[in-house]
Amino acid sequence: MLKELEAKLKDTEKQFEKKLANLRSEIQGKIILHSYFINSMFSILIMSYFHATPQGSRVAFGASISNVGNIGPFNTEITLLYRNVYFNSGSFNPATGIFTAPVRGVYYFSFSGHNISSRPMGLRLMKNGEQMVTVYNHAAGNRHETATNGMTLQLAAGDQVYMRLRANTWIYDNNNNHSTFIGHLLFKANKTTRPPPGSQASMFSLLCIILQKIWKTRGMITPTGKPACQPLTTPTDSFITTGIFTAPVRGVYYFSFSGHNISTRPMGLRLMKNGEQMVTVYNHAAGNRYETATNGMTLQLAAGDQVYMRLRPDTWIFDNVNNHSTFIGHLLFPLLRQAYAELLGKLYF
Repeated sequence: MLKELEAKLKDTEKQFEKKLANLRSEIQGKIILHSYFINSMFSILIMSYFHATPQGSRVAFGASISNVGNIGPFNTEITLLYRNVYFNSGSFNPATGIFTAPVRGVYYFSFSGHNISSRPMGLRLMKNGEQMVTVYNHAAGNRHETATNGMTLQLAAGDQVYMRLRANTWIYDNNNNHSTFIGHLLFKANKTTRPPPGSQASMFSLLCIILQKIWKTRGMITPTGKPACQPLTTPTDSFITTGIFTAPVRGVYYFSFSGHNISTRPMGLRLMKNGEQMVTVYNHAAGNRYETATNGMTLQLAAGDQVYMRLRPDTWIFDNVNNHSTFIGHLLFPLLRQAYAELLGKLYF
């Protein structure tokens, strides 16, 4: 009797082991199938987000004033012409100095102006007749000076962006091309999409949603009981209240900053990443004039890394309605392989 029970027990164990092996094989097959499906969807998304069509998607220009010497001063403002064109996808008109947005999207613009300091230089970045940001070099001595600023702007198709020279100021350029104006499309957008098309937040949110649907339709539970992925949101509101940019995905980002000060006291600015200084500007105290300093850097960030600006002790910074002091940043490209591995790690483990 005991031998019969032992035999039945061994037979049951063998059947159980066989079923367990089959179950493992089935689960492994599902995981492979899911991984293949996710990889396919990931490739499709990458193609749609990063391989834009030439028509209306690849927008950029770069130009300098060219070898003209001094322009100004005039008793009224003028629109500056940048005739030495390095690259133009077609939306910048060097005859008028005006860039016209071909598609709704988020664009980046930057400008530098050079002048002889016996007279002031005042430059304004304009959008549809409204000033966005400015630089102003006050008259002081007789030396050559350069000032730079820039801004990220959301434009509708047909919006116009251009540079204005303030009344009673001047700007200088020669064959060294000191005075420049550049702009390019970062990503297209529409009125209803949040995050906008081309943002990595929307891509990774969609992958999360795909995985959730796979688990549900295949009768699988979410690994480790983790809650469903939530769509990522843009960090705009948090940045406004804290001054801190938090990277939504692993990637390579570009940051730039400009600071304006009255030179009776120094100005010291530090671009920080997770508490560590990356680059800096420092205007030493000298006389009693307004000065601008600019710097920037390309940084590799992991999701959650934080970038922000710090003002050094015993220094100051100035701004007013002309928006001299600025801080900008944008994603150049995601590190796809690493970001994909991070995503799967969060979802499966």
